Amino acid sequence: MKGDRDQMPRLTRSSLLKIVALVSITVLASITGTAAENSEPETRRLSLADAVSLGMGNNPSVELARLQAEKSRVGLEQAEDLASDIDGDNIFSMEQAFMKYLNPKHAAFALEDDEKALLDARSGIDLAIRQAYFSALLQRELLSVRETALKSADQQLAMAQAAYKAGTRAKLDVLAAESARAAAKADLSSATKDYKVAVMNLNKTIGLPLTTDLELTTPLEETPPEDIDLDAAINSAFAQNLGLSKATHAASLASLKLEITGRYYTPNTYTYRQAELEHKQAVAKHNSTKVDVEFQVRKSYLDTLDAFERISQQHAAVQAAEENARLADLRYKAGLGTMAEALEVQARASAARMALSSAVFSYNMARVGFANLTGKDMRSFARGE
Repeated sequence: MKGDRDQMPRLTRSSLLKIVALVSITVLASITGTAAENSEPETRRLSLADAVSLGMGNNPSVELARLQAEKSRVGLEQAEDLASDIDGDNIFSMEQAFMKYLNPKHAAFALEDDEKALLDARSGIDLAIRQAYFSALLQRELLSVRETALKSADQQLAMAQAAYKAGTRAKLDVLAAESARAAAKADLSSATKDYKVAVMNLNKTIGLPLTTDLELTTPLEETPPEDIDLDAAINSAFAQNLGLSKATHAASLASLKLEITGRYYTPNTYTYRQAELEHKQAVAKHNSTKVDVEFQVRKSYLDTLDAFERISQQHAAVQAAEENARLADLRYKAGLGTMAEALEVQARASAARMALSSAVFSYNMARVGFANLTGKDMRSFARGE
């Protein structure tokens, strides 16, 4: 046994120090990893402008639209090359005339429409991002309303319990207040879920991880709508509307096709009559589309004005409802009112606050919708600008 002990390796001071250092590093790494796992996710501050910038950079729709425009550009080059091979003084068929004059114009219009579609894609993404951002703000406001409602329910329950203990109120009041508090707590739970879903939707829309915790820094605005030059806004909508652009180009192509067809066919032939009807259809569709665009702009502006008026009305409604709730609580404490009355009035106050939040959201969405139609913010059409 002694010989065996003599053969065991001896630990030098240097070896011991190395072992201690290794163990310390392992323990420290374990502690650091555990702390990282248990730490709360960092909250990201996000303005509306930042959200739009992120969403534009992360959305594939813009790249797809850009590629389509590039494809149309190649198509235009091809149409122009083919047309250049045809001598304009030696065209002997309608098909050759189409290839010489109609096809290049069709390709040029296709490119113009696809470039406008690229702008339309960006505008659509911008609208979706703003809607997602505003929806998250709305749910945050509604969550705050539910939190206030729960606090009010707690206060009313305390009032009922105090009155019951003093012998001035029946047990029924306590039960009613407890029921109202339970309902308020359930509403708060639902509002919390709705807010989390809205934030997840915003994260998805702008390309962030779904679990990213956001602090939204751009508030919903309540500034009055501008007195705008509506005709200028309508003309701006005409210039940027993709549907109207396609209808305009279709009417122009149909007109050229009818002109070329008339060089080779008389008006009493089926071919000419069909080209003539196609032209009339295209013109009618263009006119109808133009009226639709003008209607949308005018309606959007009226919707914006109406949405702002609702904000003013809801502010007055909230003020009145909150005062009624305060007075109802005072009447109950004085023994002049009932708990049922106090609970009902408090519920109306919460409903008024929620309606105000929804009205502000609707106003902001109305402004964004107007900008999406016209290509510019409403302030750009303010008179005197």
